[in-house]
Amino acid sequence: MKTKQQKSGNKMKYNKTIIVLAIIVIFGTIGCTRYDPGQGWQTYRHDGARSGVTTEELPSQLFLNWTYIPAHAPEPIWTLPAEEMPRMHFDNTYHVSAVNGIAYFGSSVDNKVYALNISTGKEKWAFFTEGPIRFSPTVYNNRIYFGSDDGYVYCLRAKTGKLVWKYRPGPKDKKVLGNGNMISLWPVRTSVLVEDGTVYFGAGVFPYDGLYICALNAKDGSLIWKNDNLDDDAFDLNYGGVSPQSYLIASEDNLFVPSGRAMPAVFDRLNGKFLYYLSPSGKQGGTWGMLDKGELIAGVDRSGTPTKVSYDAETGERKGDVFASFTGIDMVGAGDISIIATGDGVYAIDRIKYPLIQQKIDSVRREQNRLTGSFREMAFITVADRTEFNKQLDEITKKLNSLINEEEKLKSLSSKWFFPQEDLSSIILAGSQVIAGGAGIVLGLDSETGEELWRNDVEGVANGLSVSDQSLIVSTEKGPIYCFTGKAEKKETEKYEKILPAITDSPYQKDKIVYEKAASSILKETAIDKGYCLVLDCGEGQLVFELAKRSNLNIVGIEKNQQKVKKAKNKLEKAGLYGSKVIVENWSINSLPEYFANLIVSWDILKSGKPDAAPGEIFRVLKPAGGTACFGIPEVEGISKQTLDLEKMADEWKNFEINEPEIIREDGNWIIFTRKRLTGAGGWTHQYGDAANTCCSDDKLVMAPFSTLWYGPPGPQLIPDRHAKAVAPVAFDGKLIVEGEDIIMAIDAYNGTILWERKIKGANRVRADMDGGNMAINQNGLFVAIKDKCLKLDIETGETVQTFKLPAQWNGKPRRWGYIAVKDKILFGSTAMPLKQEYNQLFNKLIDEDGNWREREELELSDFLISEYYKFRVSENTEEITQDFQRMGTKWGSITDFPDWDGGIRGLKGTSDRIMTSDGIFAIDIETGKTIWTHKGKKIAQITVSIGDETVFFAENAVTAAQRQKALVEKQKYIQKGNWEEFDTKLGPDEADTRLVYALDVLSGQKKWERVVDLSGCGDDQTASAFKNNILLFFGSFGLHDKWRFPADELRWHRVTALSAEDGELLWSRPLNYMVRPLLINDEVIVEPRKCDLYTGKI
Repeated sequence: MKTKQQKSGNKMKYNKTIIVLAIIVIFGTIGCTRYDPGQGWQTYRHDGARSGVTTEELPSQLFLNWTYIPAHAPEPIWTLPAEEMPRMHFDNTYHVSAVNGIAYFGSSVDNKVYALNISTGKEKWAFFTEGPIRFSPTVYNNRIYFGSDDGYVYCLRAKTGKLVWKYRPGPKDKKVLGNGNMISLWPVRTSVLVEDGTVYFGAGVFPYDGLYICALNAKDGSLIWKNDNLDDDAFDLNYGGVSPQSYLIASEDNLFVPSGRAMPAVFDRLNGKFLYYLSPSGKQGGTWGMLDKGELIAGVDRSGTPTKVSYDAETGERKGDVFASFTGIDMVGAGDISIIATGDGVYAIDRIKYPLIQQKIDSVRREQNRLTGSFREMAFITVADRTEFNKQLDEITKKLNSLINEEEKLKSLSSKWFFPQEDLSSIILAGSQVIAGGAGIVLGLDSETGEELWRNDVEGVANGLSVSDQSLIVSTEKGPIYCFTGKAEKKETEKYEKILPAITDSPYQKDKIVYEKAASSILKETAIDKGYCLVLDCGEGQLVFELAKRSNLNIVGIEKNQQKVKKAKNKLEKAGLYGSKVIVENWSINSLPEYFANLIVSWDILKSGKPDAAPGEIFRVLKPAGGTACFGIPEVEGISKQTLDLEKMADEWKNFEINEPEIIREDGNWIIFTRKRLTGAGGWTHQYGDAANTCCSDDKLVMAPFSTLWYGPPGPQLIPDRHAKAVAPVAFDGKLIVEGEDIIMAIDAYNGTILWERKIKGANRVRADMDGGNMAINQNGLFVAIKDKCLKLDIETGETVQTFKLPAQWNGKPRRWGYIAVKDKILFGSTAMPLKQEYNQLFNKLIDEDGNWREREELELSDFLISEYYKFRVSENTEEITQDFQRMGTKWGSITDFPDWDGGIRGLKGTSDRIMTSDGIFAIDIETGKTIWTHKGKKIAQITVSIGDETVFFAENAVTAAQRQKALVEKQKYIQKGNWEEFDTKLGPDEADTRLVYALDVLSGQKKWERVVDLSGCGDDQTASAFKNNILLFFGSFGLHDKWRFPADELRWHRVTALSAEDGELLWSRPLNYMVRPLLINDEVIVEPRKCDLYTGKI
């Protein structure tokens, strides 16, 4: 393939005979697949089109030659999804490129590229980078090209591993913590693709931090073009921007850039101009892709089902699903035959026959769906005659099985052949042989007949397949790399080679006692065992090693001397620690992210008497609220050492926000500096920011422009799905508290370290937009409402230190703890109506603790029918059922009869009987656990409760006809005054959303005032309140993301009503056409996408 520049400048004369022969060889063998016998397997899936096809023939029988066991299994950057297939786990396997007798792969753990001898599996050379390598290198003209999370693209000599050049697209050396790794803010998260002397790649993760799509000269690394304005393009508004991740694909003119969970973006190869974004047209996407016959085929998943979608490679026009009936996981093309790996085997599909047969398959599937729907219908009817019922059930099951068989027959008619094999994940075509890999297996099939030629076992899932030098190289997500060759390569009596890393327990011997005692003293005196440790002037890694061995710390060592860095890496690698727990680099402390280090120490201080970095530089990266710098020298007899002037060091730190320095002269001389809380740092103590529900933190430090500090776990698998609108995290004193599914997690807000996890049955509040949150936090502890109780947890450990019960007035009544807030030493709550079910109750009914379907005899009839429905409609695999329940909201959807899900777009409709309410509000003394006061009500929506300076506000939904009439009269008065801006629609007393607004004293519960108010348009069942600057606001707790509704004026009736907090007098009430719950900031109300004045409501 040639770029446009080269096509215009390189006109050559060819002998016609050579051209004809070339066409015969290339196209006559495998259609349009290009192949040069000397090039082997140059890159992931062989070439820039990601065809997965080579003309190289493998022996008809393959045997294991050697196995290479890396020191560490791959560590993908992204956690596994909860409701879909892994769309962006391109780095879950060490994919191998192989050319001219050498196999190459990069490690996402120890940051190295390895070159292995294909004949023996022995290491030829290895090259350290400064960050994880997530992609198979590309081999081109005796060089290899790859990128790293350190933000650089590298070019090395293929035979020796010697660096030729490296290039950084990012503007500076700035680092962040990404899933526990210290990486560039602009990591190279695409493969490095080389086509016709040009190197292509993408860098960056988050659009607001900056993204880069680049082209370099392969020879010297000079820049050809750089697209660095991706975050400015209009498509950001529609698609969230490009996030370049995974293996690039190139056509003659276009560069296809995979974009995480979404579909690829397309750029001009000539100049890097953005051309278009491939519309997913539904919930589908993923980083897999290939070019085939002028089409880009892309995608991994659509709502849990394997999906491949076809686009015109030049125009981007969507052509539809590719072989939709077969749910392909991986595929290759061979002329008019497409060979695909599916969940049940390998199909060789006839592209000509398929479209007609697909129509018949669609018809069969429609009938299947109709019949499976019968299971659900039958589950909710009363059974009069059990015998007749069972007969109907058996008939439906029989018909379904018949339809399934009919579908399989139709599939076989559209296929040249089918080979049954479950749990496949990868497929390639090598000459006349199809190679398929999957869970614990790799096998070879005849491409013409589908006949099995050979099979071998592997450890893990064989995701990576490559062919070179008459050898098949297989890699799995467990880490091992296998090489299979023909029978002649190895005698049957010989054992295959197994290459293991040489690990040593103690790579350091000289002065061992010094750094052992130093590490022991540091950990003892600081009591820090978790998080991140920065070792300054770390030398050859002696102190790094001992700290890693004795703690759970992740350790970053920095050292100015390059030779020492090299020695440290080699020794720590021999100890099996490098990359997994420690890194050592020649980095400036100024490139490291602020606040990240829980512990900072120095090794060279033993020789120099002081840290190599200035106090201000150290303080910048030290974690607030407890981060500790510990400097000193251990007491070791017979070892010469520097004398430390601890008092001078203390004086150098006196202007920083630290606790009084602690000087320790036991077991040596030590000084400890502990950083205080950040002055001006705030928190997020309740569901909506604070007890006043302002949706605004009291933080004074965090301001635009924003940049990523860290990102990482816990990931989606422990969290309710987004449509559940589950409780928001709370934050206090540098800790982020996240509630998941029956679990509470505390995360260090400054570096993402998971501090503790606590499994608690019932910790899973959903529909917080209607029900309110169930967590609140302050200096007294973390308070979590669970069922009819509230637990007070220790913020540092997660242990329960106190349990609060509902007030005695509600004893014997089925109530749960609804609203929750904490103010100083008072805990507030409400007695909410009970829920119908527990979270994920249906799943626990159908599937046992071991993940197996319960037997028919164990289930009620209705539950058995539901289980049959899911087996036929979704899968018999219970893991897929878990994903389906997450995806479809089944885990939480039947907990209760939630209010309608409409986002406030259906106009004025008043409250319904589904509004989530309580019949009481109360306050409890945290210290004594005794009830301070209670207020009995009838229908108080939890989300209308807010707490001002000295007042508790809420709206009672139970009002009399006289009160409704009074509210109507008062509204007319306010309309005449201009305080109430009218609707186009007139509402009568019975149609209006009239409520009785209360103000109670915080300390006594005594009523300060009550006011009947027409809150029509403020959200109906979603009406919520907030307090700011002595003003009480009511509005809709909406969460719309359909931006087009605002300019379409569909939300014009969304109203905000403001009352005086002093007496309840209405100040203003206006329909403001807003999309989401308003934010209260100073004297303004943010009503997205606009803002209004807090005191007047004027935009």
